[in-house]
Amino acid sequence: MSLHQEVTRRRAALTPEQQELLRMRLRREVASTQPILTIQPRPEKASAPVALTQQRVWFLEQLEPGSTAYHIPMALRVRGAINLALLQRSLDEIVRRHEALRTTFESRDGQPIQCIAEQIPVPITLAEALDLSPKEKTQRVAHFIQQEAQTPFDLVTGPLLRVSVLRLAPQEHIIVIVLHHIIADFWSVSLFFEELITLYKTYGMGQPSPLPELPVQYADYAYWQRTLLPDDVLEQSFDYWREQLAGAPSAVSLLPDLPVQMPPGYRGATHFFTIAFEMKERLRMVSQREGVTSFMMLLAALQVTLARYSGEQDLIIGSSSANRVVPEVEKLIGFFANTLVFRADLTDNPTIHELLQRTRKMTLDGQKHQNVPFERALPPERDLNRNPLFQVMLVMQNSAMTTASVSDVTFEGVEVERDDAKFGLLLNAQELAQEFACYIEYNADLFSARLVAQFQEHLFRVLNAFCTQPEAHIQEIALLTPKEEKALINLGNAPRQDFPHTFCLHELVMQQARRTPTAIAIQDGERTFTYQEFDRQANRLAHQLRERGVGPDVLVGLCMERSAEQMLGLLAILKAGGAYVPLDPNLPAERLHYQIEDATLALVLTDATSDERIENMGCAHLCLPRWDVQSEAGETEGPESGVRSEHLAYVIYTSGSTGKPKGVLVNHRNVVNHCSAISKHYQISSEDRTLHFSSLSFDTAVEELFPTWISGARLVLRPIVLPSSFDQFHAWIEQYQISVLDLPTAYWHVWVQELARHPQPLPATLRLVIIGGEKAEEVRWHQWHEIVGEQVHLSNTYGPTETTVTATFYDACAEESGALPIGRPLSNVRSYVLDDRQRLVPLGVSGELYIGGEGVARGYLGRAELTAARFVSDPWNAEVDRKMYRTGDRVYQRADGALVYVGRVDEQVKIRGFRVELGEIEQALRNQPGIQEAVVLLREDLPGFPQLVAYIQPEVDMQLDILSIRQNLSTFLPDYMLPSACVTMEAFPLTISNKIDRKALPAVDPNPDMDAETFVAPESEVEEVLVDIWHGVLQKERIGTQHNFFHLGGHSLLATQLLARVYEAFEIELSLRQFFDQPTIAGMAELLLQDSETREQVETTAHLLLSIANLSEDEVEALLAEEEASDDYHL
Repeated sequence: MSLHQEVTRRRAALTPEQQELLRMRLRREVASTQPILTIQPRPEKASAPVALTQQRVWFLEQLEPGSTAYHIPMALRVRGAINLALLQRSLDEIVRRHEALRTTFESRDGQPIQCIAEQIPVPITLAEALDLSPKEKTQRVAHFIQQEAQTPFDLVTGPLLRVSVLRLAPQEHIIVIVLHHIIADFWSVSLFFEELITLYKTYGMGQPSPLPELPVQYADYAYWQRTLLPDDVLEQSFDYWREQLAGAPSAVSLLPDLPVQMPPGYRGATHFFTIAFEMKERLRMVSQREGVTSFMMLLAALQVTLARYSGEQDLIIGSSSANRVVPEVEKLIGFFANTLVFRADLTDNPTIHELLQRTRKMTLDGQKHQNVPFERALPPERDLNRNPLFQVMLVMQNSAMTTASVSDVTFEGVEVERDDAKFGLLLNAQELAQEFACYIEYNADLFSARLVAQFQEHLFRVLNAFCTQPEAHIQEIALLTPKEEKALINLGNAPRQDFPHTFCLHELVMQQARRTPTAIAIQDGERTFTYQEFDRQANRLAHQLRERGVGPDVLVGLCMERSAEQMLGLLAILKAGGAYVPLDPNLPAERLHYQIEDATLALVLTDATSDERIENMGCAHLCLPRWDVQSEAGETEGPESGVRSEHLAYVIYTSGSTGKPKGVLVNHRNVVNHCSAISKHYQISSEDRTLHFSSLSFDTAVEELFPTWISGARLVLRPIVLPSSFDQFHAWIEQYQISVLDLPTAYWHVWVQELARHPQPLPATLRLVIIGGEKAEEVRWHQWHEIVGEQVHLSNTYGPTETTVTATFYDACAEESGALPIGRPLSNVRSYVLDDRQRLVPLGVSGELYIGGEGVARGYLGRAELTAARFVSDPWNAEVDRKMYRTGDRVYQRADGALVYVGRVDEQVKIRGFRVELGEIEQALRNQPGIQEAVVLLREDLPGFPQLVAYIQPEVDMQLDILSIRQNLSTFLPDYMLPSACVTMEAFPLTISNKIDRKALPAVDPNPDMDAETFVAPESEVEEVLVDIWHGVLQKERIGTQHNFFHLGGHSLLATQLLARVYEAFEIELSLRQFFDQPTIAGMAELLLQDSETREQVETTAHLLLSIANLSEDEVEALLAEEEASDDYHL
């Protein structure tokens, strides 16, 4: 037998307590080879500074006075006739022996010091709960323990220890002992229990205390740590910790949709569990095989489970070391425990064996340097909203309160469930002879009990893999069983529903035209067109298109402003068998030309406005005349085109990461399923009037048009320029009796914000508002519900163009208290939440959303490689050759099956409802002269104000003109893709793997010094009022009258909000077109003052508004009363 085998055999035969004694002995022997550290009593007149660990807890107490997060409660169940007098005497002796228990804390010059009393009474309080049923007794005990644990201490007056006894019966009591963490740690709890039992037993026998006097006290340790601990001993350890934590993530979100910022003390709960003897024995065998301890194995398993739950590979887990390396303090009650931080990099997907060996080395290295006070090793920046560096902690307790008997009295430890927690998750494990007794203490405001129990089950599966698959890579460990996978699939996806899958879109519209020929299909301002007129005129145009070669899968451009003629052209293209390609006539010429070339369009339908733009772009174009139903002639029946449901219906271009937009190929069958499901779910009927709000270039328009037309409802076209205020928008809705709105979420956000400022009922005709395009802000949902209530139904939808408009929907309800989910899949659409290996993830865990079913498009036009990468086989769909689409969106699934959007897994974002590939903007920036590297982020440093921010690294010795760069970008990027702010970087921060660390890029200065636009102060009272309004909308302090609204981060939606507030102030309506032409304060003031009839009103109003700003509330009320009486002014 080898020496290692012999040592292993002997160690296995020891009890946990004997193993702990052996470890302590070995620590002393190891310490004997290191520089000798000893503690002596401090000089007699020396002050008693606080230890560094105490200083941190004291600081947190100042932040949250009365917090109970740093209380240490323990409870004992006593069976037998307890002698309270002996208990009090034993307690008094413990307090006498340990100065820490007689210590309070004062502040001198803003710094804490220890104040040690000669004696301090700690009387035992007694309560009774007699004659209770077993259930009532259990509840009363839990309540009593929590009540004692949650009663605050006063660090100034003390005592910081209390003992209470609850009498349940003459022979049964509960003892609750609560210590403040500033004077004790968990090692101290065991010492306290040992001394209490020893003294109670000895005093009961009439003998004096057998406990030896302590050589030093805690204040001596603090004095030694502060003044005598030699720096040369610590310098090596300092370097170790700095190297370990270099470039560490500042914060990691534990689970999806949870803030990385969490208060240091918050409402907690506890999940208890055990690792039974059989599993414990298997783990012991693994420990022997790998040469690791139980702590190392738990740490490695926790790292793997957290990585799978959080999606992070660079993980930091905290732990606690006893830090009693100096023999003099081993039997001392006090706060010695030090924080250790273990950082794991799992990016290379190590095997279980490799991970355990790494963890072993990391743990041993960390323990070598445990004597360094963590606060001195690397003082973290104090963020009051979260714990520094880590939010997950692992604590391994080798000693714990156990059962003890004294004569006929038995003392037995009671599990204490915490009502607060200091970390997001804290896993505590106590190694006993037959099992591991464990609990997870967690933030109950963020984690549900179900989720924590699930986490524990998956931790068990990882541990089981450690026992059975030592050579498996950690990513191969299966968290879910086949039964769980099946349950997840069934939870998220409804059974298949019938739909007219053999029909094309235009055929469904034709069928509706025959059912309701005289019903209004389209309203364009004051012009209306019946279904019969719409169908017949589209048939006539379709025959012309057939003559021009249009047929199945032939792409035809549609470059027109929103109008009845545009609708006619769209339907005619479909009837001719072709697929329409919407082209926004307002796009930059280069981008428009690219789309025409990329789609190889032989024909583009235009109107009088866009016809000239298409003239020199290398394709035929047909300008549609104004639709005149009085002069209809020609064929009234549609042509035979041979088109089937598998043929293309449209191609819509979306942003592309390569720097060029890409066309998405959508079949008739895709759209027929979508429109049938939408019409049915929202109960669209002939009584409805749907607003056509979106541009055809965005597929939301498909959801506005076709569900309306196949249901016999009326489509009302939005004017090109929206009303400039929401009051007028409401009036417009009422005028046209709109009942259904399908809005970009960004527009809805602004609308709700205005409703919150000026609550008012919505138009009576409105019954349904559908939103989609980006994540709905939680605060806006709550404002909406408070203002609108149940008057209007709100549905939050989600869907990439590649899955045909809407893939999932969620009908908002009053009970929804958190973030608004994106819901469940539309009929015949399937959803899967998968990890980076395309495996299903557990409930509540974030992963990438994959969409399958009838909505999945054919792919990308001319991009076979990209299509193969994004449209992959669906292993959970029994139909042959079914694909699912990788959305790039990160979501998690709730227990009710609803999906909740978290963010992006790649560099694609949504801003103001537009889908944007950040890579496309970055490539455009890199193409600019003088730019070496560029990174673009969507930031929201001010809540409710998302903006694209470009980080630019110039070439050496290059001075960049930011405004010129923006102007160059505007020639081929649409307005919504232009960065609102630019930050010049000397160099980019890098991750541990030498990639640009996007998380470390700085926030944007909300008030940049705009060198190219000289600041000009307001010169009139009108301009002063406008500056104040602009500040409220843009959330920027320094705004000059010549600053361009859009260069300050403004966009079209904020411009709408701005014009509404200007109207509110001056009662003068400015159009968006006017503002776009003059987007400065000076220009806006000029517009307000250009009409001689209203100029005096504007100037007087500005003067009055500025005057009111300087008056008290009483003066304002008096002024208003005077104005109302004189009727000179109207406010």
